[in-house]
Amino acid sequence: MKKHLVILLISVLILSLLTSVSASSPLDDFSSEPFSQGKALEIWNNLNLQDLDSSTSKTWMTTSIMSFDVSDAGIVLALEENMIALLDLNGTVIRGYSFNMVGTYGAHWNGENIILFQNRGDLIFEFTINAEPVRVVQMNNNSIRNYQLRDELIGNRQIISGNCTYQIKNTSDMINILSSQSFSQLVRINEIGEEELIYDAGRNHTATVLGSILAFFAIAFCILIVIIITKRRDCSS
Repeated sequence: MKKHLVILLISVLILSLLTSVSASSPLDDFSSEPFSQGKALEIWNNLNLQDLDSSTSKTWMTTSIMSFDVSDAGIVLALEENMIALLDLNGTVIRGYSFNMVGTYGAHWNGENIILFQNRGDLIFEFTINAEPVRVVQMNNNSIRNYQLRDELIGNRQIISGNCTYQIKNTSDMINILSSQSFSQLVRINEIGEEELIYDAGRNHTATVLGSILAFFAIAFCILIVIIITKRRDCSS
């Protein structure tokens, strides 16, 4: 009986957090609708947000950056392969998170909490740095401003914080052109123009980009060969 009561109290606490509304924040700039308590809990459970061991960050912090944000609380990196890394302003990993989400996504500070949102979907999650749920909302798909806000957050490549500029980029201008939605490095530039490397996905990102380029040209070449062969057959028949 006591066990069931504890489970019930925990469920009520999570539900109240998921459907509560915090003070004015970036998330409040979106036009959105809250879910019912039961639906919010179901969606949150499907996200399956899990902590990643910061002491083993070298093993999982090897993927490209999809989006980032900077505040006094630290640096948030939305990484490929459904991961988020939380760093202090010196680049030390504080903690990381894994989650289940289809497609591309972005992460952003919301006060002292983190928001996670889909790039092409309509779900927005807010949680504490301890991976505790705050709320789940559905973005209004009929609002053009919502899409503009989301694109601004995900598409931001440079953030000024204090006397420093934080920037995500690739190792070469060519890769920057070919890979416009994922980046291998986060750098910090101080007020006198000195650049410091904060995060580097290293060779993995470059290899992935080059592999994608080669695969594209290989497929295009095969299609071209098929078209040429087909035309020659038509001409000879």
